[in-house]
Order: sequence, then C-alpha cells, then structure tokens
Amino acid sequence: MIESEMRKLDPEELINLSETNTSDFRWNRSYIYKVAFEKYEESGEKDKLEDLRKEILIFDLSTHNSPKKRFDSMMSGTTDKGEEWKYPDLEKHFPKEAIEYYKNRANVTNNPILKARYSDVIWERDRDADCARLAVSAYLDCCPIYFTNEWDHELADSLDRALAISSMIKDQSLIDESLKKHYEFIKQLVEKRRFRYLLEIIESILNRERKIGDQIDYEYLISIIEAAITDYVLNIPDSFHLQRSFLKLLAKIWQIRKNEDEHQKIKIRIAESFNEEAEWKKVNYPNGNMVAAIFYEKALQAYMDLGKFPEKVQELKVKIQEANEAALKTEYEIVSAEVRLPKEEIDEYLRMYEGRETIEIIKIMSLDKNLIPSYEEAKQQAIEQATQFVFQHIAQLSLMKGNICVKYISEEDERFEYDTILNFQMSYRIITSMLLNEIFTLLEKEHPKYIDSLTQYLSSSGIIDEKRIEIIQQGLRAFEKKEYVAAIHILVFQIEGVLRDLLGKLVLSKFSYRNNEMRERTLSDILATLSQIEGIDKDFLKFIEIFLSDIRGDNYRNEIAHGLLSLEDFTKENAQLLLLILIQLASYSIVKKDK
Repeated sequence: MIESEMRKLDPEELINLSETNTSDFRWNRSYIYKVAFEKYEESGEKDKLEDLRKEILIFDLSTHNSPKKRFDSMMSGTTDKGEEWKYPDLEKHFPKEAIEYYKNRANVTNNPILKARYSDVIWERDRDADCARLAVSAYLDCCPIYFTNEWDHELADSLDRALAISSMIKDQSLIDESLKKHYEFIKQLVEKRRFRYLLEIIESILNRERKIGDQIDYEYLISIIEAAITDYVLNIPDSFHLQRSFLKLLAKIWQIRKNEDEHQKIKIRIAESFNEEAEWKKVNYPNGNMVAAIFYEKALQAYMDLGKFPEKVQELKVKIQEANEAALKTEYEIVSAEVRLPKEEIDEYLRMYEGRETIEIIKIMSLDKNLIPSYEEAKQQAIEQATQFVFQHIAQLSLMKGNICVKYISEEDERFEYDTILNFQMSYRIITSMLLNEIFTLLEKEHPKYIDSLTQYLSSSGIIDEKRIEIIQQGLRAFEKKEYVAAIHILVFQIEGVLRDLLGKLVLSKFSYRNNEMRERTLSDILATLSQIEGIDKDFLKFIEIFLSDIRGDNYRNEIAHGLLSLEDFTKENAQLLLLILIQLASYSIVKKDK
C-alpha cells in the first residue's frame, strides 16, 4: 500500500490494517504506526500516543538473527557533546511497563507476524519460557504466509528462529515441529524451483546437528542440494558462487558424518568451480582476462590447500600468467599526466642552495622539509578523491607487478590506504623530478667533486658505522661514474643495514626469534619499530617504507632483491632518492633523556 492511500485512513483503520494485513509492509511495518501517531498528534488525542510509540519502537528494532543477540538498535552514534545514543535503545526504551504491554499484545493479536515480534523481544529481554513457546508457534504460523508471499528470506529466518528458540528452551515437541516444518518447506521450495534460500534452511538444520543429529535425513538433504546445483548449472550460467555455497553445505554434511573421502571430493569440486568460473568469465565478461585471473588464483589456492595436485597447481600458475599478460595488452590503460612547476618558483627555491659550500648544501638537504612529502596531505587528498569519485573508490582494484597480480584491494579501508600511498608516491616522484634532480645538477655544476664531501659528511655521522661507510663509498663512486645499476645495488641494501644498526644504537633488538631460530629483522619491521621512537620524522619513515618495502608502493628494495627489475628501472632519479635517504639518516643523532 502506497503512502498516499495510508494517509486517507483514520488511526483506528491504520491499526486494524496492521492487525489484518500480512501481504504488505515487508520492510516497514512500523510506518503504519508512525502515520497513526501523526494523526493522533494532530487531533490532540495524546492519550493514544504512548501505545503507538511502543509499537513504533518494537518494529524499528534491527534483527541480526544472531544466536547471541536477536535484536539491536537500528541506529547509533555520538552527539556533538560526545555522548553516545541509540535508537531504539534496548535498555532505555523497553522498561518493565513496556514489556507488560508487549505481553498483552502477544496474547491478543491474531496476526502471527506481530505475535512473533512481541513474544520474541520479551523472550530475549526477560527469558520468559511461555513467551518463547509463543514465539516458536508464531514463527511457524508465519511460514506459510511468507511462502505464499514469496518472502523466502523471512521464511528461512522464521524456520531458523523457531528451531533456535526450541533448542534453547529444550522443548522436544517444539524442536520436532520446527524440524518438520523445515522439511515441509524445503519440499515446497524445490517444487517451485525457488532454490536460493534452501541454503539458509538446510544450514539451520545442520547447525543443530548435536541436538537433532538422529533426526536429520542426510541422504534427502544431499539429494536436494545436488538438485539445486544441477538446476543452477543448467539454467543460470553465471551462478558459480551459489553453486559453491551449496557445495560447502555438502562438505559440511560429509564432515559431520566423518567421511573424509567424500569431504575431499567436494573440496575438489569447489576448487574446480573457481576454474570453471574463470573460463566462463574470460569469454563472457568485459575485461574478461582481468576477471578470470582473480578466479584462477582462487582455484590455485583451493588446490594448494588440498595439497595433492601439483600438476593442477602448475597449470593454474600458467593460466594466471597468461590471463594477466592478455589483460595487460588489451584491458589495462596507461594514464599519464604532465605536471609542471613554474620555472620562477623552482629558481626561487634553488636560491637557498646556490653559492654555498658543498657541505652546506648537503646539510640543507638533510633538513629540507620540501624534499619529503606529507603523508597527512596525501591522506586528505584521498578523502577528497573518495568523495569526488565514489564508484572508483569502491571498485575492486588489481595491483599488478609485471604480469602478476600481487594484491587485490577490495575493502573500503584498504582502498583508502592505497589511494593515500599512491598520492604520497606521486608527490615524491614529482619532488624528485622538479627539485631533487635540480639540486644534484647544481652540485655537479658548482662542485664536481661533491661525492668526496658527501663521503666525508656520512663518515662524520654518529649513525653510520665506519665499516659500512667503506661499502657505501663504493656505491657513491659508482653513482659518480653514472653506473646506476651498481650504485643502486650497493646503496639500497646498505640503507637497510644502517637502519638495522640504528636499532642497535637505540638498544633495541636487531633480530626476531621464531620457532627456536634467530632471524635479522625485516626492513618493514625495522621501520615500524623506528616509527615509535620520538624525534624521527614520520613522513621520512613513510617515504622509506613506500619507496623501499611496501608492495603497494615502489617496493624498490624487494624488487631488486628478487631480481624483478629491468634495466630501465635503475635510473638516476632512483639513485638520487637513495642518496637523499642516506643524507637525511646521517643528520640524526641519539640523545638519551633522563627518565
């Protein structure tokens, strides 16, 4: 019934509508009472409002269908004063007098939908066994109504709740009746080929296996599940997810029955379903290769978990690589943009470096905040982007390294963090191109032997050990000769060594201990530890992390260590970033504070 029709009725007619109507108001039964409330309020009949307020509150409760908590607030939040609020508030809005009102309503109403809600809320609040029995009967009475309305979600929920409450109060007759209704409606849903909510109904039975195990007709359930899978295969091509959901029910049945052979067969079928979905989506989806790669990976993981299919694992690895290669050729687009900073601004910036001694320039670089971007600003940009480009922000993202997808980013928090990293990464790349490269050009022009001064500066640092300086010097000489492959290979790992040494100088552990074995701490672990130390610039540490060790960023250290970079990745700009890290690290000194 539409709103305009409801507003033509007087309050008594509206209340009668709620009492008698079981085919409308699937989601918004409280709205009937809200309209009646407004009409009584307008007419000044304030004595009628309190009861209507109780009706509104009980039907505004959210239903989570959890064994621990059936009902909860529909909304919650914090006021401007920092005070928490809930609506409806289960403690504040349901005092004893309200519970008595609902008890009376549960006993007098003939509408099973209303009766189920009143009695179940009382059961959950007061653990009244009589109300529990009343709730079970009401839920079972709702089932044929929901089936006729094709409200299959509510049908499955009512069956499950009836069996749950029956089990909680250990009423065997109600358990038997609830289970009987499960089977009745499974049969009716199959006859109508409405298979979707068989998942929840069969799950409801299996979840009570410990209490009703001897009453479960496993063979019948298996036949129903197989029939549902076959129907989806024959009639709905892209129904792989539902097929696997039914297969998981079969796996659960065989696990309950302790038949490991059959259980393993089902797990193989689930693994193969991912493979079949990949093949289907590759042909039928836009960007099919990109999508197929996701499901090949899921198939790969499923077969690896089974542990008995090395040939299948190898086959899927090849398929993943082929799908990603095809996607890179036809489905991924390279987006580029030219960013320019006015020459006058660059010239103005460089004036603080011009005409100075080499060591002075290096010291300015060590403290220059302009050379390291702000992670907080990158985060604010991500917030603005999420607001402006909503769909782009919520869409799943495949993070590619070469022709391998190293990470799927799907959760909102993950995407927000990735966008922040991307903004931060873009910032330090722009800074390198526009500012850092200009500083090194100035050094080369005004101080051709500046590498000697840089070696002297690093040697004077209390952070870098003398023996490590000898190795770093080899990298600096290679940089001076424009041998960037050699320079980068030396410097990137020495930076990691300097950071690990810094832990030691701070009297912090330089190793981890696992499985009775000692291991040097990883770069990511070192950076996470240093970020807790007072006085170390957090943006600087974030820069090192994203540039060297975060798979979502450049991950430069790890890409080099695993031989994944091509020759064109060993650039002068990347070498300059490594020098900047050394210069800024060398500027730190350790000061012990009194407690």
